Amino acid sequence: MGRLAKGLLTLSYILNPEVLIVGGGILARSELILPRLESLMKQQVVDPRFLPRELVAATLGNEAGRLGAVRYFLNQENTLVEKDVFRKNML
Repeated sequence: MGRLAKGLLTLSYILNPEVLIVGGGILARSELILPRLESLMKQQVVDPRFLPRELVAATLGNEAGRLGAVRYFLNQENTLVEKDVFRKNML
């Protein structure tokens, strides 16, 4: 968990986000993980200004990857349909 906190701090140093959204299977128990993670980040941070105001669990959980893939597919299909309709209208 310490390495995760260190990685999240590295992102915070670079991006300085107001909210940091963390996802993945480990956060199925976010009520246990997030407080511990927040505590570790506070212990390791160089300057408290770099801490995000909020550390929250992603709401889509493990479904995010699948939903993203479906969205990508639908976007590709729409692009192909639009190109086809455009071609037909130009002829």
